[in-house]
Order: sequence, then structure tokens, then C-alpha cells
Amino acid sequence: MARHDGEDLTLAGTQEIAIGQTLFMNSSVYLISKLGENSEVWSQLPDMKFDDDRTIILAEDKIDKRTKTYKWLQKNAKVQEFSSPSDRQNRSFEVVRGGGEGSRV
Repeated sequence: MARHDGEDLTLAGTQEIAIGQTLFMNSSVYLISKLGENSEVWSQLPDMKFDDDRTIILAEDKIDKRTKTYKWLQKNAKVQEFSSPSDRQNRSFEVVRGGGEGSRV
């Protein structure tokens, strides 16, 4: 899987990910984080062409559901939202994990 920081991607770089050649890569799976913070690219996403054999995962900390791009993604892509675990869930995980490995938390 190729990883990219969406804040640093250019429009041309994003288009290369969407339809470019993969000469030296076995995978056509791309993880792009924080693309929503790059307004130039985010606003152009609905107008880009995408190869059907590409899997592009957009990881966002927060997303503006009012944007044209978000609405386009809802209609044209598989969108799943995952919330961050709460502090209580984090503590529960630490206790279970720590207790399972013989350490004290």
C-alpha cells in the first residue's frame, strides 16, 4: 500500500494516483490522509477520472459534510466512518492488553 499526505499532494499528483501507471508497484491500493485539508485538490476530486482497479482510501480526522466532494463521495464511493475510541474505551483496552501480557497498568 502506498501512503500519501493529502496536504502535500498536487492536483497532478492526485490524478497520477487515480489513473497513473504502476510500473514498480504490485499494489493499486493507496492511503491518502488529510486530503480534505487541501482545498485545491479536494474541490476537484469529483471531476477527476479514476481507474476501476484502484482502491483509494481517504483518511480524514474531520470532514465537512456540506461540501460538494463529500456528497459526491457518498453517491460514487463506498464511504465508512470510524470514530476515535473514547478515553474510557482507551483505558479499557490498556487494562485488557496490559493484563493479558502480565504487566500492570
